[in-house]
Amino acid sequence: LVALSGLAVSAALVAFLAARSPAEERDQPTRTIMVTTPEYLGTDEDGSYLALGIRDEVVVRLSAMRGLTVIPTASVRNGESAGESGDAMAHTLGARYQLESSLQTDGDRVRMVVSLTDWGADGAGELVFSVPYQIDSDDAIDVRTEVASRVAAALATDVGARLTYAGATQDALPAYFTAVGLMGIEGKEGERHARWIKAEQHLERALESAPEFAAAWAKLGHLKFRGFWLGLDASREAVIAGESALARANELAPNTVEARLATAYHAYHIGRDWDRAASLASALSNELPSDPDVALLHAAAERRRGNFALAAELFEASLQ
Repeated sequence: LVALSGLAVSAALVAFLAARSPAEERDQPTRTIMVTTPEYLGTDEDGSYLALGIRDEVVVRLSAMRGLTVIPTASVRNGESAGESGDAMAHTLGARYQLESSLQTDGDRVRMVVSLTDWGADGAGELVFSVPYQIDSDDAIDVRTEVASRVAAALATDVGARLTYAGATQDALPAYFTAVGLMGIEGKEGERHARWIKAEQHLERALESAPEFAAAWAKLGHLKFRGFWLGLDASREAVIAGESALARANELAPNTVEARLATAYHAYHIGRDWDRAASLASALSNELPSDPDVALLHAAAERRRGNFALAAELFEASLQ
């Protein structure tokens, strides 16, 4: 399937985090990142589309990370179209970090170099890491998901995973973000069901490694509720399992954003309580303005309530 040396990214970020004192860690502002379009070192059109797909997948995955604000892709594209340099875009867009990459293909083999630059307060630019990836796969979605999940897992360390992802371990984070990536992929019904099963397997793997990983329990509840709604597992047992997972998440870390998002999905998919789902999603959107799951749920709930203009506006915002 996919062979990848992405754990080196995690090691580099652990070293970077360890080099800072606890006081520096507390004083760090909320992190803001821009993901620039990968430089494709080839000529075929399929490779160019893969590069864009990887960028979009990374943006979606990073948007789900707590404590990290992702600059909208449209804003980054505007800067790139204007020929702005990385430091100029960082200054204009207010980005602390820049994630950039280069990509080339050779048959089913994809080679990438992913780099993270910290522009800091002075805009001088410090290279945090630059790591090569080699991915062997004939499935573009597998490539996109694997790269995005590994990068997101590595960055989770730097944005304070020890606080925002209570109970997580470094081994559990890649499995968690791979599950999140699989849950975000749409497709034909058979493909969707297969990816849903894989997502559940990855969450179970994360929880085997970190039984007190609250966000993973909440995401498992989210998966069960949405799977029930989509008919992927419409059994009463699935609902009970989802509710048990959500209860466990709240027991471990009460009132986290992951648990509240799962609660909002329960209100929508299980309770069919459009008003409560809209209220919960609206509150979450203030905390997670770049999270597509929140925007899409809010839009769907408002559409059910008959607020079609607002729903259209929210759907549009979720695509930015």
